[in-house]
Amino acid sequence: MFSVTSVGAILAVESKMRNPEKFLGWVGMLGRTTIAVLICYVFFGILGYWKYVVEVEGAVSLNLPTNEIVSNAIKVLFALAIFLSYPLTGYVFIQIIMTRYWNKNNDLKHPHCMEYLLRCIFLLITTSNALLFPNLIPMMTLVGSFSISILNLIGPALLDFCLCYSNGDYGKMRWKLLRALAFIILGIVLLLVGVIYAFMDMIDDFGGAGGLTTDEPPISSPEPDTTLAEAAGGEAAPEAEGFLRFLRGNPIFKP
Repeated sequence: MFSVTSVGAILAVESKMRNPEKFLGWVGMLGRTTIAVLICYVFFGILGYWKYVVEVEGAVSLNLPTNEIVSNAIKVLFALAIFLSYPLTGYVFIQIIMTRYWNKNNDLKHPHCMEYLLRCIFLLITTSNALLFPNLIPMMTLVGSFSISILNLIGPALLDFCLCYSNGDYGKMRWKLLRALAFIILGIVLLLVGVIYAFMDMIDDFGGAGGLTTDEPPISSPEPDTTLAEAAGGEAAPEAEGFLRFLRGNPIFKP
């Protein structure tokens, strides 16, 4: 769900359509493209798990061998797709900044140059995030858990709830109210699960043995209580030590 949706791109496409009324509906452009994208993701997801089973990475392209022509061609096409679709990702918020704030009265000198400057700043910020987090999959999970759960489930459900409340019409047996509550609960559950697993992955990635890049000796911890260690299967709780290694090994927290 976090991969197939792009609220900013959807709004941009609808606003530039010749016939925007054909965007929604059971056979509208949004429904047909979403079904096509879902089929592609399910098909390649099944093939990836079928081939690599438990060894599959967060992105199946990471499992592809590097010494084969076909796999390298797939990676090149994947990078090319990201390069061509990247400007569309920031289209909406750049237009909002330019038309609503920076050039609101059309009195800005050299507006095209200023827009290019804003796009370069946006590119530098996103690139710096990629440099700070070499493994972007946990970060993508964290961002997707926040943005998609709120924008695609919780937010629309709250808007629908407020609209029905103002009209006083919840339908027969209040099915619209139950629908809104179901989407809100589902969004909260996905938000919590995504955030928890994203932080666990970040601690594993940056807090493992490979994330400890400093020359300082590891932080010594007191011996755990024998009773607690035996209750945990003879091992001290690794979460605290992993979190400390995460803080020390992550380049963000280095002075």
